[in-house]
Amino acid sequence: MANQGRVILAIDGMQPEIGHEVLWVIRDCLSGEIILAKTLLSSRNEDLVALLLEVTNTLNVPIDGVVSDGQ
Repeated sequence: MANQGRVILAIDGMQPEIGHEVLWVIRDCLSGEIILAKTLLSSRNEDLVALLLEVTNTLNVPIDGVVSDGQ
């Protein structure tokens, strides 16, 4: 990602069954690299913000955008 000079993040949640944990995956759209995968019990905005902040604190390049399927 350092060679790209930037990232565009995609965030997607996968829930196998209603009532179970959601697996959230954050990847870079430009390289396809998975940056973070983590399970959460909820999909509250606060939880997703914490995931994005965790990613932001580990990257050494600017984030040009974030895309989601709207889940």
